[in-house]
Amino acid sequence: LGGKHLTNILKYHVSYRQWNLMDQEWILQDVMEKLSYFSLDFQQDMKVARKVPKGQRPWDRDYVLPDMQTTFHGQVRLTQQLLYMQQQKEQQKLSEEQKQQDEEDELDEDYQEGDDDDNNGGSDNEDDGGGDDNSDKNGDDNEDEEETDAQIRRRVMRQRQEEEQRRKEIEAEQQILNISVERFATPEVLFSPSDVGLPTNMGGLAHGIVQSITSCPKKYHAALFGNVVVTGGISQITNFQSRLEQELRSLTPCQYPLHITQLDSPITQSWVGAREWLRSSGSGETKKQTKAHYDNHEMWRVSRDEWEQSKKDPKKRKQCLSRFLSNTGSVLV
Repeated sequence: LGGKHLTNILKYHVSYRQWNLMDQEWILQDVMEKLSYFSLDFQQDMKVARKVPKGQRPWDRDYVLPDMQTTFHGQVRLTQQLLYMQQQKEQQKLSEEQKQQDEEDELDEDYQEGDDDDNNGGSDNEDDGGGDDNSDKNGDDNEDEEETDAQIRRRVMRQRQEEEQRRKEIEAEQQILNISVERFATPEVLFSPSDVGLPTNMGGLAHGIVQSITSCPKKYHAALFGNVVVTGGISQITNFQSRLEQELRSLTPCQYPLHITQLDSPITQSWVGAREWLRSSGSGETKKQTKAHYDNHEMWRVSRDEWEQSKKDPKKRKQCLSRFLSNTGSVLV
């Protein structure tokens, strides 16, 4: 399994449930790159998906398809339900902050009034009457300010309604692809191939790594488990290294340390490694193999069946390795 298989799986699911994108593989590849991630607790996330309505799940996203006239790349955004919930939380937070600020202002006013009473304790009745007149004027000013605030609120509400209407008109012309559990259910196939109908005895990525390491001599197991290097485009998916370490740790003997290294440029690192290998071999010409040379040298080929059958016979396994390495100029020791 690889990135191509994951893209095809997502393409079939999306084409069956929403839009027919069987001929638009590049769009689904962009969706995979922007939205896919590995779940660290797949069963728990699926339980949440069964309880929470679609559109309100924390991982739900809308992928706006390009119209190829004004936009040529898809855009990712939150669903309308999540946007509404986010706005409600922000408004609630603002109201709580405003309430706290009002309480602090009231305490400050009370403190200032107490100081004024202490300073003006010996004033006569005329002063008290003047104070009443000032309070009446302040009350009128506050009423004017409240009216002004009401006008501001009405104006803001009108602007919001106009913006909402424009947004709805734009959305009515857009084609939206709703992506929910597909974000983590599709990459999950790498660790559970049986989820898409593959044979149950077919192990996932972690099982393949363990099988490869345990096929080597036991004296190398500790070093191999402690130096697992991941490369390729799939390793760039979010949470890939954490999920792989989680799966491998459960399959690795406890006495062996486990260390996984993710390369800085996993897509081109294989090519860079081959280039360095050719440079280190001298001229590099002796390592090159053409298609014609490969077709004319059947004697060093090792088929999959021969390799699998040689597992039970160490002598045959050594012969297979010798046949394979003989064409590269290497010697099996």
